[in-house]
Amino acid sequence: GNSYAPTAAGAARPTYKTSIVNGNPVYRFDGGDKSDYAGGALGILNNVTACTVIAVVNFTSFAAARDIWRSSQGDEAGKERFNPRVTTSPLWRIAHTRLDAEAADTVTGTATPVASTWYILHTEVNWSTGAFKSWVNGTADINTTDGTTGSTEAANALNSQVGGDNAAANLLGDIGEIIVATSILSAAQRDAIKNGLAATYGITVA
Repeated sequence: GNSYAPTAAGAARPTYKTSIVNGNPVYRFDGGDKSDYAGGALGILNNVTACTVIAVVNFTSFAAARDIWRSSQGDEAGKERFNPRVTTSPLWRIAHTRLDAEAADTVTGTATPVASTWYILHTEVNWSTGAFKSWVNGTADINTTDGTTGSTEAANALNSQVGGDNAAANLLGDIGEIIVATSILSAAQRDAIKNGLAATYGITVA
């Protein structure tokens, strides 16, 4: 959406499927193709100090860590990234790079996702404070501070992909909708979006 065209070509693109969840279409990601993502190299998070990513998502399996969204300048030290994902545990996780430690790091929640189940995942990061938060179907999961960034470089994510850009962690499952904001939403805004998505996709939320 928003005039950002997919860059993956042909069979590498996710598949558009109709009438999958509550009568709505989805994009299906097969998890096996390094370029299996929609909208590569999006600059929508360039030079921002915070961001919010909300996804309506369903996972086929948890045989490997799976990215829902990936924003990064690469994995080199000092380059911030923001990857909402699931682990093989399975648990919800946000992978990122700590600028204060110049090392890859993660923050992990306690909620346990179930395969073939639809979720509304709300994730946010404030790069100026290092604060990470997430909600799963309206219930708080991650709420932690992990490394103070305090740098515009931290938010200069040159590439943003839906479904990942790493063959080892590409999404295996479906995305019904994804919403990206260049700010932290208020509680009222968060609830309005959550309730609207829940009604559209038939998902029970708190």
